Amino acid sequence: MRKLLTASILIATASLGGCASFNTDLAKLKTAFDVVTTATVSAPTAQVAVSSFEVIEAAVTEYLIYCKKSPAVAECSPGTIEKPGPLRLVIKYVRQGRVARDQIKASGKSGALISTTAYNVLMNAVSSLTASPVSTVGVPK
Repeated sequence: MRKLLTASILIATASLGGCASFNTDLAKLKTAFDVVTTATVSAPTAQVAVSSFEVIEAAVTEYLIYCKKSPAVAECSPGTIEKPGPLRLVIKYVRQGRVARDQIKASGKSGALISTTAYNVLMNAVSSLTASPVSTVGVPK
């Protein structure tokens, strides 16, 4: 939000300024800003990411149950805020993934375009959770 406000102030300032080269440069900046903020992902691509996250989220549930029963295991170490352990990181990525997934689902239901930012956050959560102990610890056999 702060970036949008800053960009708006820059655009307003430039439109009031008389320097032609500055206005040209600002127009280029506005175009780049519009491209970045309005980039979208197709619905089928986003659905695959949502499905992948939901599968991993089920494994996270098993991981958390395992960690509750075996808190002394290294893979379940919470770590500290400054140096988070596997458990704290898993929780962080699940929260990020849930927010992104919910945004993507809301966009899909309303027919709105799906933000590349939400998609990228979801894919980061999926890849981070895949690389975490979730994929090896606590998965039912």
